[in-house]
Amino acid sequence: MRKRPMCLISLIFALGICLMRMTGVPLWGTPVLSDDMQNFIQSQKQVQIVGEIRNYEKKSNSAGYLLCDCTVKRAESEAVCERLYMLFEAQDLPIGSVVHILGTLKVPEAPGNPGQFDAKSYYETKGICCLVYADEVTILKKQNRNLPEVLRKLREACGRQMEVLLPEKEAGVMQAMLLGDRSALDDQVNAYYQQAGIVHVLSVSGMHLSLLGMGIFHLCGILRLGRKKSAAISGTMMILYGILTGCHTATVRAMIMFCAAMGARIIGRTYDALSALALASTLMLAEQPRLLFSGGFLMSVGAVLGVVLVCPILFPEAGTGKTVWDKVLSAIRVYAAVTAVILPLCAWFYYEIPLLGALPNLLTGPTLAAVLLPGVGACLMGFFNLQAAEVLIFPARILLKCYLAAAETISRVPGSVWICGQPEIYQVWGYYCILILLLLVLHVKQKQRREEEGKNQFDTIQRTCSMFVLFVAALFLFWRTTPEFEVTVLDVGQGDCIEVRSGEFHLLIDGGSSSVSKVGTYRILPWLRQQGISRLDGIVITHPDEDHINGILEIMNAIAEGKTALRVKYLFLPIWMKNGEAEIPLISSAQSAGIVVQYLQAGDQLQNGKLKLTVLHPEDNEYYLEHTNAGSIVLQSEYEGFQALFTGDLEGVGEDALKRTAQHCDFLKVAHHGSANSTDRELLALLEPSISVFSCEWPGKYGHPHRELLERLWESGSRVYGTPSCGAVTVWRKSGHTYLRGFLSSEEFTF
Repeated sequence: MRKRPMCLISLIFALGICLMRMTGVPLWGTPVLSDDMQNFIQSQKQVQIVGEIRNYEKKSNSAGYLLCDCTVKRAESEAVCERLYMLFEAQDLPIGSVVHILGTLKVPEAPGNPGQFDAKSYYETKGICCLVYADEVTILKKQNRNLPEVLRKLREACGRQMEVLLPEKEAGVMQAMLLGDRSALDDQVNAYYQQAGIVHVLSVSGMHLSLLGMGIFHLCGILRLGRKKSAAISGTMMILYGILTGCHTATVRAMIMFCAAMGARIIGRTYDALSALALASTLMLAEQPRLLFSGGFLMSVGAVLGVVLVCPILFPEAGTGKTVWDKVLSAIRVYAAVTAVILPLCAWFYYEIPLLGALPNLLTGPTLAAVLLPGVGACLMGFFNLQAAEVLIFPARILLKCYLAAAETISRVPGSVWICGQPEIYQVWGYYCILILLLLVLHVKQKQRREEEGKNQFDTIQRTCSMFVLFVAALFLFWRTTPEFEVTVLDVGQGDCIEVRSGEFHLLIDGGSSSVSKVGTYRILPWLRQQGISRLDGIVITHPDEDHINGILEIMNAIAEGKTALRVKYLFLPIWMKNGEAEIPLISSAQSAGIVVQYLQAGDQLQNGKLKLTVLHPEDNEYYLEHTNAGSIVLQSEYEGFQALFTGDLEGVGEDALKRTAQHCDFLKVAHHGSANSTDRELLALLEPSISVFSCEWPGKYGHPHRELLERLWESGSRVYGTPSCGAVTVWRKSGHTYLRGFLSSEEFTF
């Protein structure tokens, strides 16, 4: 076996970083806020900032700027911060310019729910611990002639060329694929690509740099520039291309590996892809060790390992045939090897698996060069002759339409995407231990066959055994237990969203927020995927306030548009909403998503095994059309004697009506986000809840939870928990005992 010292160094380095993380030793490169900066953030008042723009990221309706060497002032106080990230509407601030900013500071948000995007860790990986929301920006010193700014202008000019040469959807895909700019990418198209398993082609990675870099290398060869000059030129061009596209994680990894390949050609050495990968990984982790826990970095490294290490061992005959069928089989084997490596990463970071991903990858893999190379040529030609550029880009245009058609078709096939949920960490490590052991055994077997027979192929028995071992590893990875009974109150800011489950039965109660933008897309759906919930038996809308329904509307629209693999059987509305204006958007979205609408009133029951759900309120009363809070559905669940009560925003007349049927409950979802106007002492005396949970934003404009209500809950003897401090609160039953944990708390309580 070839000695690869760089691989050993990289492995030891990565293990050292893991050990530091496990033992709590601070990693270098992690930004730290000074006391003055923390005071500025907590004050939530406008500050003045002077800093230099070092990088720029175009967004759909704004821009993000990396600021370095910043001075922050407010009143008589002043602080220095190495890096800040500014969000501003204007998209024309030159890189290299020194700017003066009036704005507010905010710490990137840590997730409050499992599955929620971790903005705090994302920005910390970039060395950023604070965001600036700019109200006013003044350029103090303008710079237009530095290399990053020239490349930024070139990138934007190329983007405009794409918009002229291609239809809107194809232009957005080409900009993402060629320029690393996703600001013009259609959300629907992105969803199709993701569910079809070809979203990786929208990122500038190894395949893109290899195609473009080798294209430049061969072009230089045609011009008779010599091997060394050709390698130096192509390597330099790929470095500039990486800077132009934003230097994303996969791009930097590919850029280092390509430069290593060109360097080997210059000095006359053999290029080893595995050693080059180890070099790239070590350099990147030395600069920022937190990358080791980033999905983008691990997926990029894992894909390369699948191609250069796992595929030759699992499929030693891959790439040996010359017929078209042999090449198709080779592509399938490479895809299988890559999948074997990144499968746990997909489950851990994205919670779903595109089961039919091999089919569109067989289309995009062999034809991507026919998209990228004409795209580059047409982009450059467009500066001189648009008609010639249109002719040049025509093959790419046809292929992009084929990509979209294939992705859309596959994403609409029932079961094409499996929501598997996030495995436990021991399952991920167990899978990789089995895979590594299998590869070691196969490598030894191959070495013996080469020595004995001079062959490098498997027999049928070895291939069957290998596939069986991988199947067992996958079963171990995706093995899940189902809870007896569980209630989760999600952190959705100022709003409500509760999930009740028992075995395979899942019921969602409300889903909305008045303080979190796109709460369905960014909080509820990710949590459902993380939990491995692909089917909801029902969604209960307690009443039609926006902070209870806007996330549900997002989810139903996503189902109708094919943006999610989630399916919902029933939508339940309070009886008094029937034939009213408030139900129209809900009915319309439900019908588009293929969801059956039913109505609930006091006395109705839903039952699944040991779980019984009873509607205690409301009656069919026109009074609730004007007083929607009072008309909230009140749902009581019972599981083996454990009583839980879900009250929506119940208050006033509705609360008085509930007192006639109220009885003791073990768990209470506090009504109306902890408002003082709800859940009075008389009702608490009837309920006597052991556990009370409220959902709201803190600090928020409504001041929830109100002090008066908290005192009433404490006086009743209830233990009180809230999403602002605990994050998502989960209560579950197991073997006759009740347990509770908050996502932001390491403690677990037993009742």
